Amino acid sequence: QSELRNRRGQNADSGADHGKRGQENRQEPHGALVVARCTPRGPTNVGRVIRPQRAARLAVLNRAPMTEETARSGRVAIIGRPNVGKSTLLNMLAGHKLAIATPKPQTTRTRILGLCTRAEPPTQIAFIDTPGLHRPRNALGRALVEDAKAGFSGADAIAMITEVGKSVQPQQFLGGGDAEVLEQLRQQSAPVVLVVNKVDRLKNKAEMLPALARANQVFNFSAIVPLSALKHDNLGALVTALREYLPEGLSYDDQDLTDRSERYFASELLREAVLEHTRQEASHPLEARTPV
Repeated sequence: QSELRNRRGQNADSGADHGKRGQENRQEPHGALVVARCTPRGPTNVGRVIRPQRAARLAVLNRAPMTEETARSGRVAIIGRPNVGKSTLLNMLAGHKLAIATPKPQTTRTRILGLCTRAEPPTQIAFIDTPGLHRPRNALGRALVEDAKAGFSGADAIAMITEVGKSVQPQQFLGGGDAEVLEQLRQQSAPVVLVVNKVDRLKNKAEMLPALARANQVFNFSAIVPLSALKHDNLGALVTALREYLPEGLSYDDQDLTDRSERYFASELLREAVLEHTRQEASHPLEARTPV
């Protein structure tokens, strides 16, 4: 009888342990799906509610750990006067050559979207490269300016690009063509981040300080980021500054890169080659087309 009682006690303890394990494994019901990004350290929750039809295309966890940074995504227009490095900046941020770049002004003819994705913290920025803003002298110039203005309409933030040379004159900084661009921006409600490009050419970096002080006087910039797009220097600081003004949630698939077709890029690469190897032989307003 004593042995029988011991067996019954063991079964009871085993049943209690099994019940505890069942309670531990039971999950609370959740009304929303949470996206999880897979990283080398495991899945990381980015806290975005997704539509059911997209759930099959994304990694989904019902009980994902919370992250310190909220996922953000949005559209940022890259604007500025011609030949300040807008297209080069887009290519470096996207990690692919999407926009052609030549020493000739107004090389960019249409808006080009390039997606910049960062995993830590989860960020998706659709950068929109626009034609250079300038005072148009002909029908083509007017069309380019109108296309550029349409590019920053509806953007969550605006990155205004300017450049510096081997030296900086503070009183002349953001004058001339930059001043005309700023006049266009005064009518915009989106936050404007000033991007000072080509700082690698500046011999004395201390000369930047008075120029940046003047920048705060001439316009109410949300942030100022000196960088070198060509040298890939300080691009992370620009992404960090811009993501602060983007809405929460992810809006694009990880495989998205641009809104242009392969045929468009083939035509642009052909036009780039013609512009680089000709001077007066070919007209600057040329357009290259590839066969279907």
